[in-house]
Amino acid sequence: MDSQGIQQSEASSTSPPQDDTFSSLKKRLVQVVSSRFSQGGNLHDLKLIIVGNVAAGKSTAIRTISDIRPVNTDVSASDSVSILKPRTTVAMDYGELSIGGGRTLRLYGTPGQRRFDFMSKILCRGALGLVVLIDNRVKAPLAELDYYSALFSDLVDQSAMVVGVTHRDQAPEPGLDRYEWRLKAFHKPWPVFSVDPRNKSDVITLLDALVTMLEYPQGRMWEDFSHEHSHRR
Repeated sequence: MDSQGIQQSEASSTSPPQDDTFSSLKKRLVQVVSSRFSQGGNLHDLKLIIVGNVAAGKSTAIRTISDIRPVNTDVSASDSVSILKPRTTVAMDYGELSIGGGRTLRLYGTPGQRRFDFMSKILCRGALGLVVLIDNRVKAPLAELDYYSALFSDLVDQSAMVVGVTHRDQAPEPGLDRYEWRLKAFHKPWPVFSVDPRNKSDVITLLDALVTMLEYPQGRMWEDFSHEHSHRR
């Protein structure tokens, strides 16, 4: 075999670190799901909810990791929303992620406009956890964090939440420490990351954090998780 053939063989036998992380994440997710089933969880209701303000990147995040072509209900935006994006979701985005064992995690992205919050509340029933995406370019991003934390408090109290701050390349402030202190002030020390929803590794990091939150006891999770994952932030 020539050197080119050897190189190709080596490349094909070595999976990218990102793929290894994703595979490991799926296995851990199956374990979390199995544990919840043993406690009365619904086998047919495996879903993850992604919420956030308009243009935060919910549709993009689902498109980045979904195994199927996402289904969405985008329409042409009007009034002030059109300034942020030409089209906006009015019902939901939907994708699927196979996690092994014949199980599929359904991915739901909720509408960003608050007049559709009633839909978001319906979608979140029975979800494994919550991913909150905040567009750092908006006028009061920390107020958006407060809003979504309160809106989905019932779900979060029974599961877990992770926060992804988007568009920090265009609006670096407030920094992640401001988000962390805001959550700690309300005794909700969920992890916060700077993410680009177009980047698969960033979305995987969010899911990895969420699964870790679901695995850890409530009393220890913030201290242990932040120490273990501080290099990723």
